[in-house]
Amino acid sequence: EFKKIHASSTMGSDVAQKVISNLFRQLIGEEVANLGFQYVNGEQSTMEPLRNILENYQDDFTPQIRVNYVDNSIDNLLNKAANNTKWRFNIPSLFNSVQGLDNGMLFVIGARSNVGKSSFHSTLCATPHGWASQGARILILCNEEKPERVASRYMTAATGMTMAQIAADKAQAHRLYDPIRDNLKFVDATGKTMRWAESVIKTHKPDIVVLDIGSKFAEDGASTQDPAVLKANAVYARNIGKMYGCLVVYCTQLSAEAEGKIVLSQAMIEGSKTGLAGESDLMILIARNPPLQDSTDGDDGQRHLNIVKNKINGIHRIIHAEFDYSTGVYFS
Repeated sequence: EFKKIHASSTMGSDVAQKVISNLFRQLIGEEVANLGFQYVNGEQSTMEPLRNILENYQDDFTPQIRVNYVDNSIDNLLNKAANNTKWRFNIPSLFNSVQGLDNGMLFVIGARSNVGKSSFHSTLCATPHGWASQGARILILCNEEKPERVASRYMTAATGMTMAQIAADKAQAHRLYDPIRDNLKFVDATGKTMRWAESVIKTHKPDIVVLDIGSKFAEDGASTQDPAVLKANAVYARNIGKMYGCLVVYCTQLSAEAEGKIVLSQAMIEGSKTGLAGESDLMILIARNPPLQDSTDGDDGQRHLNIVKNKINGIHRIIHAEFDYSTGVYFS
């Protein structure tokens, strides 16, 4: 049977069922034969072992599946609902709409290039009262920018200081950054797949993992513009969070349709239809004001956080925040 499996590149469900049944038939035959010898030798005195075999397998020799039911009591469900915001947001205007997130959730952050996706998750993770200060062990997998650049953004966010100010006053920078530094781990993930990411997460067991950029973790040879590939990637990311008990932060690009717009929608995710949105627990798409026609400065620092998917409490709205580009910090 194993030779059949090896020889088949793609196996249909009916073929797989037949192969599994044959394997279990051989296994059950050995168990029944062993019981027969035990009865002959007087080592078994009851029919209970044989009865258990008959009860545990169906007529086609596949095993009966025993599942654990979820506790759906009122007290348990109220308790679970009350504890679904373990990692709380530290931007006041955002916290007023969505208090936070929990392990096992998928949180999607989307924006056009150079709007501030990395600065947004560095604000949530590293600024005062952020997730690192709350005790979270955070793993940041970087496949777009160099990890040192992302780490520098986290350092300026944690200290509220520019790189020049940090260089001029290292003692102050150490005082502000060192308490959370060990909770932040940055890894170069250029060219890596989601399977690789899972292995790293399984080994290091973070509380929160940031995939920056999530869609670029597609399997070798897969097109990141294919909606089916992006959906499979999102399903994989979500399953990682559930299997390993961590919050997954999935960063993604928005298409050209989102350029210059303040009101954003799920349909503006680059290359995706509904797959990524369907898997996410919370999706926030970030917009900035379009530049004025006679303005030489294209960025006034205002950001608009569009909550376009929210399974946590159902609130969907646009939250306005300010962005300090010198330190990479969002505030309200």
